[in-house]
Amino acid sequence: MTPVKLQHIYAGLLLTIFALIVVHAPLSVFFGAQFTDYALIIKAWKEILMLVAVPIAIVLITRRHAWHLLMKDKLFWLIIAYVAIHLAMLVFSTGFGSALAGLAIDLRYILYFSLVYVLVMLYPQFKDAFLKIGIVGAVVVIVFAIIQQFLPNDVLTGLGYGPNSISPYTTIDQNYDFVRHNSTLRGPNPLGAYAASVGVLLSALMATQLRKRDKLSWWMITG
Repeated sequence: MTPVKLQHIYAGLLLTIFALIVVHAPLSVFFGAQFTDYALIIKAWKEILMLVAVPIAIVLITRRHAWHLLMKDKLFWLIIAYVAIHLAMLVFSTGFGSALAGLAIDLRYILYFSLVYVLVMLYPQFKDAFLKIGIVGAVVVIVFAIIQQFLPNDVLTGLGYGPNSISPYTTIDQNYDFVRHNSTLRGPNPLGAYAASVGVLLSALMATQLRKRDKLSWWMITG
């Protein structure tokens, strides 16, 4: 396989995860309800794609002779230390299965970050694709969150939401005057964290653009 084709496959895997992660909850709930025997595999689709991407990343780094760049990168060593601490904590685990599950939950985010970091380091031309997909994903989440305010609270039950999967909504102190919606995420708390992250990124983007135009000081004072 040619290096160009391999890098596009690698980028495609990571961009697919980035694009679908904002709708992971409704997709996994719906298809998990339709194919109950494969519900666990359906929920783990993103981890499976990352596992496919790992050997491709190793091949690409080797072909580009970029290992020395990673070895000199302080962030790379911080990631290694983070993973090593988690592996060392396995010694104190009481159940092997639950420990592996916890390890996968804790490390999947850092693994995805590392894979994207390698991609951007080797092929910076893919940064724009991530930016565009991130913007589209944010629009989908935020727009649906707004629309959901005007829909029945249990509208997501049609996709399979419920007591055996994800609650379609929650309330504050069982008060139905204060309903908390999920949008396309797993719950209201992830939605709030996601909205805050989008706000921070938009602020950083705005600051970058204003700095290029020598207007950053004015924006910081008036903001």
